[in-house]
Amino acid sequence: MARLVSTGVFAVLLWGACSEEAVAPVRCVAQAKRCSGQAVDRCDASGTAWLFYRSCPSDTVCRHGNCERVPSGCGDGSCDRSLETCSNCESDCGACCGDGVCQPLYQERRDTCPQDCPAPDGGGDAAVEDGAPNDGRLPFDSTPSDSNAIQDGAAGCVLGRARCSADSLGMEYCGLGTAGPAWSKRIPCDPNERCAAGVCTDRQCNASEIVFLLDRSSSMAKNKLWDWTSKTLLATLQPRPDLYLALRQFPQGGCNVAPVTKPKQNAYADFEQAIGAPDSASATPIAAALTGLAPSFGDPDRSQAVVLISDGDETCATATDAVNAAARLYHQGIRVYTIALTSTANVALLDQIATVGGTNKSRLATDDTSLRAALDAIIQADLNSCLCQKRCLIDGVCYADQHSDPKNVCRRCDVAQQPGAWTMLSQCLYTLAGNGTPGYQDGPIEQARFASPRSLAFDPSGTLYVVDSGNHCVRIIKQGLVGTFAGSCTNEGFAQGKVANARFRWPNDIVVEGSVLYLTDGGNHAVVKIGNGVVSLIAGNGGIGSQDGIGQEPRFYAPMGIAVAANGSLYVADQLNHRIRQVDAASGEVTTIAGPSGAGVGVGRGLIDGAAADARFHTPVGLAFDRVTSTLYIADRFNGRIRTLASNRVRTVASGLNFPAGVSVAGNDIYVADTDNDRVVLLTGGQTRNVVGAARGMVDGAVSKARLNEPYQAVIHPQTKAIYIVDRGNHAIRVFVP
Repeated sequence: MARLVSTGVFAVLLWGACSEEAVAPVRCVAQAKRCSGQAVDRCDASGTAWLFYRSCPSDTVCRHGNCERVPSGCGDGSCDRSLETCSNCESDCGACCGDGVCQPLYQERRDTCPQDCPAPDGGGDAAVEDGAPNDGRLPFDSTPSDSNAIQDGAAGCVLGRARCSADSLGMEYCGLGTAGPAWSKRIPCDPNERCAAGVCTDRQCNASEIVFLLDRSSSMAKNKLWDWTSKTLLATLQPRPDLYLALRQFPQGGCNVAPVTKPKQNAYADFEQAIGAPDSASATPIAAALTGLAPSFGDPDRSQAVVLISDGDETCATATDAVNAAARLYHQGIRVYTIALTSTANVALLDQIATVGGTNKSRLATDDTSLRAALDAIIQADLNSCLCQKRCLIDGVCYADQHSDPKNVCRRCDVAQQPGAWTMLSQCLYTLAGNGTPGYQDGPIEQARFASPRSLAFDPSGTLYVVDSGNHCVRIIKQGLVGTFAGSCTNEGFAQGKVANARFRWPNDIVVEGSVLYLTDGGNHAVVKIGNGVVSLIAGNGGIGSQDGIGQEPRFYAPMGIAVAANGSLYVADQLNHRIRQVDAASGEVTTIAGPSGAGVGVGRGLIDGAAADARFHTPVGLAFDRVTSTLYIADRFNGRIRTLASNRVRTVASGLNFPAGVSVAGNDIYVADTDNDRVVLLTGGQTRNVVGAARGMVDGAVSKARLNEPYQAVIHPQTKAIYIVDRGNHAIRVFVP
C-alpha cells in the first residue's frame, strides 16, 4: 500500500515500512491528532475519518501528534536532522532513519537510505506511529485544477508538490485522485497560521521585492532578442500581489543607467510604459546597473533579489567591478540572479556574478519559452525562499534551524530570532579573510589574500584598514570586499602623492583619527599621513637616524607602533632606537619623551621603570593611548612586558609575556597580542586572562579549539565589540566573538 509522506514542501509516495514503535492506537474523535510518518493527521469534525493536517519540518519528527525536535546524534533510533547526516543509514534504515519511516530527506540529499524499506512480517499498510488505521488519505479532487494556486501558477500538478490556497489560509497537495494526479481540497491551517511556500507556518511570509535589470543595448536589436525578451518579461510579471517589483534598464545613453525606484506592488503598468525600444548605444554597463540598488529596497523582512538579464559583456568597467558590485549586494542581504540571453553573452562573467550574489550560476535563455521558464524558476525560488521557510541562506542553499554556516563555524541559523537570521556564537573564533598562505588578491572577502599583515584599525563607520606589510600597502575591507587603499601592493618604494602612486616599504602600524590615517613606514624609517586621497610625509626621509627636530631633521629607525593623543599629537614607538617619540600636533616637532634622548642610533636598550628620561626599553613596538586617563600603553617586545607612560613616568603593568607585539584599549580593558605564545590576553583589574589561542595553528571554532599563529594585534570593533585579530603567521584577519 502507498502512503503520502511529506518533508518540507515536498511529498513523496513510499512503499512498505521500516520497524514500528509499539504504541496504543489513537481514537478518531473530532480534532484529535496522530502521527503518520513525518505527517500529522487530524480527525475531521464528524469524528469519522483521519485527514492529513500538516507535515513536520525536516529537522523535527512527529511524535504523538506533535512535531518535536530530534535528539542530536545517531544510533539512538533517530537522526539528527539539523545536521542531515547519519552513518547508519546505509546499513540500518529502521535504526537510523527512525520512527518507522525511511525518510526521503536522506535518500534525496545523501543517497544513503534505500527507497524501499522491507515491510514487517504480515505486510499491510504503511507504518503509522500511533497505530491507528491509515484511513485518512488526502481528499483529492477528481480532476486536476490550479484555479486556487498562488504559489506556482503551474498548469497542472506534479505528484508530491504543495501549494497554498488562494486565501493563504490553507494548503493543497498534488496526489493521486480517481482520474490521475489532482490537487487536494484545501487543508486549513491553524487559526494563528498562514500558508507560505506550501507550508502552514506561524510566521507569515512577506512578499518578495525584486529589481529587474534589463539590458537594452543595441546588440539586443541586432541579435533579434529584444522583442521576445521584453514581451516575455511583461507577460511573466502581470499583476500579482505577492511581488513588489522595480525596473532598471541599461544603457541609458553611453555608459549611463536609468534610475531605479523602490519596488512596489502591481508594477506591471509601470514596466509596460517604461519598456520601449533598445538604446542606440552598444555599451553594456553591468557594474553600473548593479550599483546603488540597496537603498531602493524597502522592507528587510521581505525576500530581496536582483535579476540581471543581458546578452553581452561588461564594456564600461572591468569584470571585477561588476563581480564586486554583486558581492556588495549579497553582503547586504540581496541575492543576485542572472539570465544569459543566448551564447553571445559572457556566460562566465554572469556565472561569477551569480556565484558571489548567492545564487550559484546563471540561467541560459535562448527563446521566449526558456526565458519564461527561467523567470518562473527565479520568482518561485524567491517566493519559496529561506526567509519564507524560516530557514537561512548561503550561496543559494537553505539551511535548517541551528545549522552552522559551512563558511563560518561561528554563525548558526537561528530562526527563533527572525526568518533567515544568522546569529553569532559566543566564545568562538573565525577567519574573516586570508587562508593561511601568503599572497595578494583583492575582491570578495572569501578570495582575498594577504602577506604578513601587521596591524589594523577601524574608522568611525566601521570600515576596516589593514597594513599588509609583506605586500607593502594598505588594504581596506568594506561590505564584504577587500581592496587596495594606498600604495601599490607587491611594489615597494618610497614615494608620496596620490594614494595609487604612493609607495611604502614594510609599513608597520596604522591609526585613524577622523577621516585621516597615520602610518609608520617602517622600512623607510618614516611617518606619513593619508587623507583626501593623498599620502604626505610627516617625519623621516628614508634614512636611519635618531635625531629630534622639525621638518627634514628628525630620523627614526624602523618605527613601529603609532597612537594619537587627545590634542592630536602623535606617539611613535621608535622600535630599534628603543625609545618613544612624539610628533607635536601644532608645530610638527619630533621629540623623545621616554628612553635615551640624545643617544646614538640603536643604543640605550634596557629595562628600567621610573622617570621617563631614565626609562629603558628593548624594542618597543605596539602603542595605544587611553584618552580617559591620558595613559600611553607600550608593548615592550623583547622585555616581554606591557609598560605605561603617564605623567612623565614609566611603569610595568604586565610581565611574563612572550614577545608581545600589539596592545589596544577598550574602556577599562587592555587587549594584548602575546605574539610568540600565539594568543590574545586581557589585562583587567591588575590580572592577565587568556582570551583566545594558546597553541600555534590555524583552527576556527570554539575557544577551547581555536588556534592562532603569531598574532600581532587585537582591536575591538566599535559597534559589534568583536575582537579583530591580525594573525600575521597565518596571513589572515581573524575575528573572536566574546
